[in-house]
Amino acid sequence: MAARAARPLLARFPWLLLAMLAVQAGLSFRLVWSNTAFGDEALYLWAGHLELSHWEHGTSVPAFQTWFSGAPIIYPPLGALADSLGGLAGARILSMAFMLGATTCLYGITARMFSRRAACYGIAVYIALAPTQALGAFATYDAMAIFLLALATWVGVRSSTAQDWIPRVTLLLVAGIILALADATKYASTIFDPVVVLLVALAYWQKKGYRDAIVVAIVMCGCWLIALGIAIYAGGRGYWHGVLVTTLARPHATSSAGLVLHQAFNYAGAVMILALFGLLASFGANLVDRLICATVLVAVLLAPVNQARIHTTVSLYKHVDFGALFGCIAAGYVIARVSRVDVRRYWHTAIGVAAAGPILLFSIGQAADLFSFWPNSSGYIAALRPLLDTSQSAFGHYSTDEQYVIYYYLRNETHPGELLDEYWDNPARRELNGLPADEEEIRLHYLSAIELDNSGDSTSKDAVLEKMLASSGVYQLTYESRWTHEGQTHTTEVWELKGYFK
Repeated sequence: MAARAARPLLARFPWLLLAMLAVQAGLSFRLVWSNTAFGDEALYLWAGHLELSHWEHGTSVPAFQTWFSGAPIIYPPLGALADSLGGLAGARILSMAFMLGATTCLYGITARMFSRRAACYGIAVYIALAPTQALGAFATYDAMAIFLLALATWVGVRSSTAQDWIPRVTLLLVAGIILALADATKYASTIFDPVVVLLVALAYWQKKGYRDAIVVAIVMCGCWLIALGIAIYAGGRGYWHGVLVTTLARPHATSSAGLVLHQAFNYAGAVMILALFGLLASFGANLVDRLICATVLVAVLLAPVNQARIHTTVSLYKHVDFGALFGCIAAGYVIARVSRVDVRRYWHTAIGVAAAGPILLFSIGQAADLFSFWPNSSGYIAALRPLLDTSQSAFGHYSTDEQYVIYYYLRNETHPGELLDEYWDNPARRELNGLPADEEEIRLHYLSAIELDNSGDSTSKDAVLEKMLASSGVYQLTYESRWTHEGQTHTTEVWELKGYFK
């Protein structure tokens, strides 16, 4: 009897979802050990360790809130805890868990708004994308923010099927709070808030009519605004300054709008096309389906258009994946519509493979490339460790553009502010005695060591400094490594003041 009763439960279990999540985990897992920490990963994990130390021992912490693009007390401590348990791999696996959670939420959203078949096709496309694979092995707040956006949407959509008004309102309030938490985790997530609210409202329109949809949108927005307002008030001026300089008043860069849109299409063009086809296919359905497909198509375009507006490709592949999550709802919808042409099971499988297979074949190499545009720092850190093992006074002054990588890997040997940033984030270092700071510091022998990254451009700042060091007679090259990205050879060098390190 027990075995007979268990059969319906096993039949209803989403085995296909579980299998697809296993594929996603495998695609991300292969990247976990593919390179050492990127600068952003190192920064957030190092900051998280400092925050944990501050909470436990009261040690001082730099004012991260004034320049971080997410609240430093949310993801960084979580990432640092995972790092304490499993090193960089542990922190990256935490991101994998967040991305698996986001995919599961995408499945639930699409299944409730359209069908399970559409949900399977939608997550197959999302899993196949290179940014999805990469973010599942990247220890920054992006994966957590994507998961929270997806979770807020799923909780809101789930509330539309609640039978009683008490659980319905409770779930809506929870969805609003989760949405505010996503925004606090990564401030740029706010651009997708209207998409989340619209999808939840449209889910209510599907089930209960447009009047309920309007009420739901107001309730969820109200809860979100209250939660976000409380967070901003509690954070104070430092946090608000961070929001302004990193998100609301972010300076424009120099990349052309065409370049930004071209790169965005390389990362998520398949989703853009499928979402557009989804919108066209929805014109044969009801108004709500058309509005859902239109909403998620706009979501796919939000990040590329916004970054084209400010002419920057920085973090584009990550931001594109936020919109792609929603776009895959329409992608799953249109693929499911095509699959109904034939009722045979092999046809359904063939359609899914035909849609997601080419994306996956293209993206496997692309995802690997997203982990190769920075150098492996293991040799570099090994070369620096004996220098930093000395006292702080003996170490002197070290200029580098990899300061956060050093702080992360050598956090027991270094202290915040000990390393000089070659990017000159500190205005006081931009000029010294009327000359560029690094050039004058080399001339005065102020720097005990300096790290350079030369891309082969003889006119670059680092190439100029390399010539100065080589001709100075007082600096010697003590470490050199070469690495290649997209056919271009880069060189990382460490120059030390002769006789300074005994």
